[in-house]
Amino acid sequence: MEPTTSPDGKTVAFSAFGHLYAASSDGSGVHRLTSGDEREYQPSWSADGKRIVYVTWGANGGAIKTVDPAGGSPATLTQVAAFYRDPVFSPDGQHIYALHAPKQERFEMESEFGRLEGGLDLIELPASGGASRIVLPSRGTGRPH
Repeated sequence: MEPTTSPDGKTVAFSAFGHLYAASSDGSGVHRLTSGDEREYQPSWSADGKRIVYVTWGANGGAIKTVDPAGGSPATLTQVAAFYRDPVFSPDGQHIYALHAPKQERFEMESEFGRLEGGLDLIELPASGGASRIVLPSRGTGRPH
């Protein structure tokens, strides 16, 4: 799902079978970035290529997390389980922007592949984690980047 290339063009991060992977841009060296059971989606690189931000989804809702491109223990940035989508780092790497909706809206979707276009808020949170703030309601505008 939606592979994304590192800023230096040498590595690709992607989600497959519900987990995050990275590989050299030539397709060699595929490795899983995390070891958890949560479903992981929508990786996006920091501008310096040192972190990957992504969203998770599980029985209790989802989160925004970051992980080192070499893999390892992820850091959970969000404080509230919810439905998060399309996370990106700010150009200076200090904040993360994403679309957000209450987890109950995601639970009530009729289709696994449906999109919550209305009611999603654009949020900002510190790249180190913490409380998020609503930047503006997205009103169905799609991706924040």
